[in-house]
Amino acid sequence: MSAITDCKLAELGGRLPQPLDHLLVSASFEERAYGVLGQVRGQVRGKTFVCYNENHLSYLGGSVERFRGLVPGAKFVPLDSDRPSQTFNALRNAVDLVTAGGPCHVGVDVTCFTREAIAILLFLMRHGLPKGSIVTAFYQKAKAYGRSRRGGWLTEGVREVRTILGYAGTVGLGSQTHLVILPGFEYERAQEIVDALQPDRISLGHATAENSISEALNLDHDTFMKRLEALYLGPTFDRFEFSCVDPFRTRRNVLEVVEKSGKRNVVVACLNTKAASVGVCLAALDRPTTQLVYAQPVGYNTGAYSEPLGEVVFFRLWG
Repeated sequence: MSAITDCKLAELGGRLPQPLDHLLVSASFEERAYGVLGQVRGQVRGKTFVCYNENHLSYLGGSVERFRGLVPGAKFVPLDSDRPSQTFNALRNAVDLVTAGGPCHVGVDVTCFTREAIAILLFLMRHGLPKGSIVTAFYQKAKAYGRSRRGGWLTEGVREVRTILGYAGTVGLGSQTHLVILPGFEYERAQEIVDALQPDRISLGHATAENSISEALNLDHDTFMKRLEALYLGPTFDRFEFSCVDPFRTRRNVLEVVEKSGKRNVVVACLNTKAASVGVCLAALDRPTTQLVYAQPVGYNTGAYSEPLGEVVFFRLWG
């Protein structure tokens, strides 16, 4: 399946083609964390898994308790964004529980997972789910991001830039680096990635207007790209298009760029929507020589990260 369904959040329950055996969601400071669950929980026949970063319980504790009230029988999965190995092992244990009953239909609300956790989860599902299983992913759109008295921001600081577990790629020690970035609005994270990798070629993705969440957000995106190009004079820049909402189109777009990299080491970093992140993961799973990296932020705009749009897209990844 390579098509997406785009609908109002309130219509989601009636648009699912079949019930879910299991559902995975993530606790968050965003209100968007609860939208998909609220619409489909009556169609989940098995277990709901609520993932959360236990190193951020200072501001996620309220969300965890809210999920306990919404789904009394949920299985809670403690991740740790400071320790990727713990996140990998915790998600592997969750996937093992999902697979215990054989082939199944798994739903994943990717909206509030970190991009690193999404990538790890998709890697584990790709290699761990029984043949015949179905994976359906959901992404709830945002109307606006990062509105605050500070002028608008999502994250601040970068703790480290690291390779995502499962996506080490193939690295030639004497080869040059081709960095592929799918930008969003987090300029500081993009700059830290470029500084860490020192690429000789940078491909900047541009979200096409017809596939952007909104016209205003697309204009912000253009400004971001121009700032980044102006900062670095050494690397060669080129641009490519991708979709913010269609992961299958984004997968194709990224693969087209990767295939033109020649003998360079190819590293991809997604700073755009979680739907676009899924597309990047699919591309890397299809081309295991591609490395994925993640810039871990120091802090988040927990008070004004996003505003829900009331719309959702969902798509079948496998099965």
